[in-house]
Amino acid sequence: METYLECSICCEDYTVINKISSVCGHDDLCPICIKRHIEAELNTKGDIVQVRCPKSRCTTELTYEDLRRLAPKELFERYDTLLLRAAIRKLPDFRWCKAPRCGSGQEHTTG
Repeated sequence: METYLECSICCEDYTVINKISSVCGHDDLCPICIKRHIEAELNTKGDIVQVRCPKSRCTTELTYEDLRRLAPKELFERYDTLLLRAAIRKLPDFRWCKAPRCGSGQEHTTG
C-alpha cells in the first residue's frame, strides 16, 4: 500500500519513496521541490558544493549518496563536476589550461 504525504513546500500530495537524508530523516518534501532546491543551491552558491536539507531550519548537509539518489542524472553530474573542481582547487600545483572553453589542466611540480 502506498503512503501519501503533503509536501511542506508546495502542498501537493505525493508518494513517499525515501527520506531526504538518513541523517535528518525528513520525508515531507516531494521530488519536484527537492530537485528545485538542489538546483537553487547549485545555482546560487557558486563554487560551494554543500547542499543542505531543504527543510526550514534543518542544517543537515546532504551526502554524496543522498544527492545521487535524489537528483536527476544531469543535475547530479553537474554537482559531481563542481565537487571534482573543488577538490582540484585544493591542489597547490594544479593549473587550469588557459585556452578559452578548455576544462582541462595539469599539475606542475618542480623538479
